[in-house]
Amino acid sequence: GIMMTVNLAVGQVTPPVAVNLYVGANISGLTMEEISKAALPLIGAAILALVLIVLFPGLSTFMPRLLGLS
Repeated sequence: GIMMTVNLAVGQVTPPVAVNLYVGANISGLTMEEISKAALPLIGAAILALVLIVLFPGLSTFMPRLLGLS
């Protein structure tokens, strides 16, 4: 579930869909190019997080196990 959620979040800010970028550009009054450049580091961080979750699944289940939920 966590992997799917992070993957969907990346999909919402990358073309060709980029629904969140369209909304952000409309609200801020910036162009799509300007807001896309500003979002690149955040997209990179989300992709890195996704890679880490895929490679090390224990990262996403650490907190629930620590709290005794799984």
